[in-house]
Amino acid sequence: MRWLNRIEKEIDQITINVSPVVLSRTLKITRLDRFLDKGLDKEEAMALDAKLNKREAEWDDRINCIECNNFKGLSPSFRCTNAIVAEISVLNINVSLGNCFLGLLQRCNGFQLLIAI
Repeated sequence: MRWLNRIEKEIDQITINVSPVVLSRTLKITRLDRFLDKGLDKEEAMALDAKLNKREAEWDDRINCIECNNFKGLSPSFRCTNAIVAEISVLNINVSLGNCFLGLLQRCNGFQLLIAI
């Protein structure tokens, strides 16, 4: 539940005055747009969105790299700019990920929630 606690802390800092239904639809559209902006094709983006929807329905507290503020680049040249804290690398803070982490749900010490409103 560490992931949910982090989100609650960050969302507590933001005041959003919309109904939960509108917010849910907005976040889904925003998430799909982010996936497409990162270079995923529509099928990949929708599959990843479905995986994250399932995660949320099951109250799974793992995260996906694409949801993180440290996730940079375009497909297939993704990188983590917080790799040492994320425990992906011991030497380099900016590590190339390729597409290998894209479908992976994990717990990450370097995760920083990306909020796009």
